[in-house]
Amino acid sequence: MESIPFIGVAVLIADTGYELYEACETVKDLDQLYSDLGMADETPDGVLHSVCNPTLPDAGEVWGGVVEKSGEWWGKLVAAV
Repeated sequence: MESIPFIGVAVLIADTGYELYEACETVKDLDQLYSDLGMADETPDGVLHSVCNPTLPDAGEVWGGVVEKSGEWWGKLVAAV
């Protein structure tokens, strides 16, 4: 039971990474589609950069926050049960 917060955070980070990857691919595909259809408007470089290369916290920072809060989360879980 003590590993639940750690597993949950790992799943959340993995899912977020996957969603960011898919959002980037979608923007690139739409940009290509618009170009193929002869639409003049292209996706601005700032949008591509913010979706495909977002500023994310370091894994160490995330893990440090998890370790710092794990006692609090465990206490809430025990109190709820």
